[in-house]
Amino acid sequence: MSGVPTMMPNSFEYERAILSLLVDPTQQQIDKGEVFDALVDTDFYDVRNREMFKACRDLYLRKLPVDIISVPDVIGSAIPMPASYVSEVADVLPATDVAHYCDTLRDYSKARTAIAVMEKRLSQLRNIGGGRIQDTSELLDDLQREILLIDSRGGASSTSYPPSCQTRSADTAR
Repeated sequence: MSGVPTMMPNSFEYERAILSLLVDPTQQQIDKGEVFDALVDTDFYDVRNREMFKACRDLYLRKLPVDIISVPDVIGSAIPMPASYVSEVADVLPATDVAHYCDTLRDYSKARTAIAVMEKRLSQLRNIGGGRIQDTSELLDDLQREILLIDSRGGASSTSYPPSCQTRSADTAR
């Protein structure tokens, strides 16, 4: 490995389209609760989008307006994000096929989680000492179990992402 961070699977455009849908007050016909049922914050790769999603969900659960004024207030100082970012997202064309967009974000999230799990297990396999076959078998069994858990959730699991998966620099574009 070269030490250079690799871009992880994601769709910046899909993330912003879902968020645009959530903060757009004209989207009354869409059940925003379905989006919150389908996605979790770790399904968002871009840290700004992740925090924005969490703020939208918080407002929605408290039955408060989810809009370009209230979302920045909830985000507050959680991360450095100008309020103008929420306005930029609101200007994006909202997701039209919500189920498809949510499925796609979950698939990217599952891919990132699988990569993190495999990188961890690969490192452990490289460090097996003494030729103990049972260690290898145990690691492969663990890997199989973890991969099945990722797929059964339908999105991100509780597996913690390596730092390269947890944030995305504001100046990086896909």
